[in-house]
Amino acid sequence: MDDTSDVIRDANNIATDIKARGGAVLQSLHRMNRETRKLEVQRGSTDHVVRIARTQYTNLSTTFREVMFDYNETELGHRENCKKLIQRQMAIVGRDVTSEEVEEMMESGQQLNIFNALADGTAQSALTQIASRHKELLDLEKRIQGVQELFLDVAVLTEEQGAVLNNIETNVQKTEAPIAGARVQLNKAKRYDKNNPIKKLCCCCFPCCK
Repeated sequence: MDDTSDVIRDANNIATDIKARGGAVLQSLHRMNRETRKLEVQRGSTDHVVRIARTQYTNLSTTFREVMFDYNETELGHRENCKKLIQRQMAIVGRDVTSEEVEEMMESGQQLNIFNALADGTAQSALTQIASRHKELLDLEKRIQGVQELFLDVAVLTEEQGAVLNNIETNVQKTEAPIAGARVQLNKAKRYDKNNPIKKLCCCCFPCCK
């Protein structure tokens, strides 16, 4: 139990640190986005400095979003493992429970004192494990709730990211049109240069000219 308590305490400390660091990174990204928008207004969306700033913001915010989602998946995976352990231990004491019933136990926020009557021998050990995992689940729920606001902000960042990507795609399409036109003009110029009668005359008179 002491080892489990130490692990839970360490996990809670890590979650608190992640929340603080994640919040700081998120605020920095918001400031970066605001500055990039100011640059865009001042210099135009096609300006190379604006494009560089927007690319940096996009890359950083994408990486941050992926890291936070990985953390969330890790916590949820740990949550499922705890539920399965509780189900196995309760089967040892002769009480088969479903995942939904374990969820109800978690939502009640109460210790599993209803099984104390079975606490003898092997059952006592199983119940100790159940109580430990139950406490771990409750602490895990608190951790998830503690960073819920941060995850909501990350979700908003994801929506903003989608708008940014759409804007980038639009600018790329606008840029591609004049580039395509320039290529057409270049090809025409090459054909004209190749068929230039003056150049052909020069080539006949001066074979070294190409």
